[in-house]
Order: sequence, then C-alpha cells, then structure tokens
Amino acid sequence: MIALKQLHEKIEQLCSLIPQLDEYAQLVQAESSVDAPWRDSLLSKLRVQSREDTPLIVAIAGGTNIGKSTIFNHLAQDNASGITPRASGTKYPVCLVPDAWADGEKLQKLFDGFDVQPWSDQNAPLEDHENDVLYWRRGDRVPPQLILLDTPDVDSTNQANWRRAEKIRQIADVLIAVLTKQKYNDKVCVDFFRQAAKSGKEFILLFNQFDLEDVSYLPSMMGEVVNNIQQPPIYLYLTPHDRKASETLGLPFYFIPLNSDGSANVDQADLNNSTSLTAELSKLHFEELKSRSLAKSLADAMDSNTGLGKWLSEICSQSRKFSLRMDALKELNPGSIKPLLLPKEMVFKEMQHWRSANRSSIANLVAASTEKIGTFFSKAVSYFKKENVKEEKSVEDLFLEQERASLFESVETIYKSLNSQASTDSVLGNELKEILASSPMEVILNRIESEHQSAPILSEEFHEYVKSEMTQWGKEHPWKFFSYRLLDESLTIARPVATVVLGACFWCSPSVTLGTATAVAGASNAVDVMSLGDMYSRIQEKFCLERAQWLQTIIRQELHLDELFEKMERQSSVANSDAVNLAKSLQQELASP
Repeated sequence: MIALKQLHEKIEQLCSLIPQLDEYAQLVQAESSVDAPWRDSLLSKLRVQSREDTPLIVAIAGGTNIGKSTIFNHLAQDNASGITPRASGTKYPVCLVPDAWADGEKLQKLFDGFDVQPWSDQNAPLEDHENDVLYWRRGDRVPPQLILLDTPDVDSTNQANWRRAEKIRQIADVLIAVLTKQKYNDKVCVDFFRQAAKSGKEFILLFNQFDLEDVSYLPSMMGEVVNNIQQPPIYLYLTPHDRKASETLGLPFYFIPLNSDGSANVDQADLNNSTSLTAELSKLHFEELKSRSLAKSLADAMDSNTGLGKWLSEICSQSRKFSLRMDALKELNPGSIKPLLLPKEMVFKEMQHWRSANRSSIANLVAASTEKIGTFFSKAVSYFKKENVKEEKSVEDLFLEQERASLFESVETIYKSLNSQASTDSVLGNELKEILASSPMEVILNRIESEHQSAPILSEEFHEYVKSEMTQWGKEHPWKFFSYRLLDESLTIARPVATVVLGACFWCSPSVTLGTATAVAGASNAVDVMSLGDMYSRIQEKFCLERAQWLQTIIRQELHLDELFEKMERQSSVANSDAVNLAKSLQQELASP
C-alpha cells in the first residue's frame, strides 16, 4: 500500500494535469470532464482527504432511536448534539472539529456536497432547512487527529435524512455502527453498513442499551451481524442501558475482544472495568485506516469503465482518429503527387551546359561552329522545303501539354478524395465541406494553367543542382570523368561532318536525315546514361519533387489547408503527449494504491 504522503503527492500531481487534459479533450472533440462524478471526487474530496494533516473522519451511524446522539455526546465529552425522543430527530449531520480545522472554508472542501455552517444552537440540526446543511463547531476535548460526526437515521422514512446519511457514509473514514439488541438485524441498517464495507470503510461495532446479563447472547448476535454485513468490525464495544448515566455523560464503555473470525470473545471480556472510547479512537492506526478508506473512492474515480480511465481512453481514441484522417489526406503530401519525368532530351541538354564548361577550347569552338551550320541548314530547309516538312512541336511544348494534363488529373483526384471524406467523416466532414465550397476546383485549375504557362519549366535552383551534381560526380570519379570528356570531345569534333552530311541528306530525303540525326543524338545520350548512372535518376527526382511541391503549395494556399493540417497534427499528437502518458501512469497506480 502506498504511504499516505506519497498517495497525496500523486493525487496532487494528477489534479494539476486536469486543466491540460480538458484542453486536449476539447481539441480532439472528446467529452469534457467538468460534470463527471470522478472529477468532483478527485478534485474536491480525495485531494483534501489524502492530506496528512486531514483528520480521520469518524461518523456515528445507526437506526432510529438507538441513542446515536447520546454516544456522540459521550465521545465529545460535551452535551453537543440535541437529544429528542422523536423518531428521526437529528435531521442534519453535526460535527466537532479540532482547533486546526475550526475553519469553515477548509471544512466546506472536506464536506463537499453540504452547506457547511457554524453550529451555535444545539437544536438547529432538529429543524427543517431547504439545503443539505452540515453544522460544525470546535470541540474542546476532540483529539487533534479526529473529526466526530453525528448523522441522521439511516433507516429514516424521510428520504432527505437517508440521503444525508448516505453522503456522510461516503465521506467518513471510520463508522461507529450503533446497534441495539432489538435492532441489530434490521434490514435497512444492515444494508447501509454492508454498502459501507463494500466501499472500503472500516467500522467499530457498538451495542448500545445492552443488558450485561445477556452478554452470553452476544457471540450469536455478532455472528449474524458479520454474516449480514460481510465484514468483521475492527473493534466491539458495549454500553449498558442507564438513562441517568447517559444524561450525565457517565455511560461506561466495555471493550469486547474479537476472535480471528470476527466473533465476540466474551470469555475474555472485562465487564468490571470500562474504557474510554474517545481515547481508543485517538489510538487508531491513522495512516492505515485513512489509506484503506481512500482506496475504494480512488478505485471508483480511476475506474476504466466509468472514471478517469474511461475518459483518458476516449481522449486517446479520438486523437488516433485524427491520426488516421491525416493518413487519409495523404494525397496532399508532396511525396504522393507523382509529376511526369522530365524528357531525357531536356535532361541531357541541361547536362550539356556543364559539358561546355569542361571541354577544351578547340572542342567548344567546333561545337559553336556546328551549331551555326546546323542553324543555317535548318533555316534553308525550312524555306525551300516547306511543302515536304511537317512542322512538329518541340520536346518542351509536348512535355508541357502532357504535364498540364497530368497535373489536372492529380487535382481532380485530390478533390474527389476530399469530397468523399467530407461526406463520410463524422469528425472533419463539415469542416471539409466548408473548405471545398469556398475553393472550387476550377479556381485551382485556372491558377495552375496560368503559372504553368508563364513560369519556366526548369528553375534556377534546378540548374544549380544539375551543375553541382555533375561537378561532384567529376570529383568522385576522375577516370570516368576523363573517359566521358574524351568521348564527348570526339563526338563534338565529329558532329560538323555529320551536320553537313545530314543537311545534304535532308535536302534530298527528310526521313533519312531524321533517322540519322536520331542515331547520332542517341549515341551521345548513350554516353551520358552509361557514364552518369544513378545521377540521372537523382536529377529526375529533384525535378519531380520541385513540381510536386509547387502543386502542393497551390493546393494548400487555395484550400487554406495549412491551419487544418497544423490543427490535425496537434490533435493526432495528443495520445502520445507527456500529460496524457503521465496521467495514464498515475491512473493505473492510484486505481489500486
């Protein structure tokens, strides 16, 4: 069993987490704990009752007209509680407190659920009030570690009296069950004490108005009581029927030893010498009784089906739902948008810029001359052979057309997914519907088309990336670089002759020229692919990532999704947050302290 000091520290730690957990509950759309019974029990009762300086609450309970108030006055050593021959005389609980607890605010926290009021008129608890009032006053002779309570009748026909007695039963640490020879087996009283035993309360059994000559009947009576309540008392006392002694606070209390099975051992009872029940109460094992009294209340508050445990599970469950919804929106992530690969001709052209910077001056001079000759032939052919040459779109134009269609298809897929989720998702549905209604797909498609036409295909960042990759490759593979450069320069020097031949052939037969040109270009490109290996793939990946990020930026901006994603990230992280993990750990510890 956890020591009382450690128990209180853990309860305090858990209480300090409740405001944060309430914020998390609101964030993930779980129920609030504000009206939960376990929260009230934890913050208002257990938090106070678990303190080391909180006295042991001892309540005197029993049926109608069995002398509870008389016993209370004897324990207080003062005619504190009003005594009346009327049934159900004490309608409201009264308590005597030690000096350290003579504070209405402190007592209000301890007796939450009652209207705690100072007790000045002895007969006030006998009168009628609208609220559940609890009267208190300082007890001059009350031990410093005890609070003594006199309760309404537990078998009262007045439901309000019974309700107040029930509240006291839940608050008290120890009950003094007052019975008589005539009412020791009363069903209502037995049920009351049985429920107290089930909730972890210890009780002291006191037979009042008992004829000492009938003490031989006590073992059988005790057997019935223990069997009915299903828990033996921690102590057993007798008080005789003596009206004069009761009026002068002179009733003797006789201690009756108990056997291991809870039965009365009258043979060892000393009925010639009385004892002080107040003194005996002050000797109770305070910490042990306090911890045992709190255990059941804690278990109820922490319960996984009705208490804090259930609430934490609901918060985590809701948080994980948002995590799954994040996965369902994966189409909006850059890695899941699959742009078209850049045509290899455009990649090789990009590489050519780097090759030009690494050729010899002779090779660059030849390459420039070849370019001019090629341009000349191209213009001449275009002028003289217009009727024979079908004008074709450039590689760049063809790529832009295909990419635009692919991007439009990606956007349509995303909208289809969002519309589907908006119609089926009970959590995000309304929010997604509002987003989609305010940002029609046509708006995004128009923006994509506009930016796609006006912006260059390849960014400056991409140009620099290719240069950096090629330069790094040359440093890491000097022999490959040497071979690559040698082959490139050989092909460059050979190209003027090929260009002239191709020009002449084109004049005669465009189909032969195109086939030959493709073969020459293929030979050059083959050199690039064979020499550069994985770098070609990395360059393509870089381009695809840029395009995906560009598309994602447009989608996020037009649909205003950044705030939604940020909120969902926070919602999905709640289940694994420090506050939730700590609360779950404390809940498990306190469920069985």
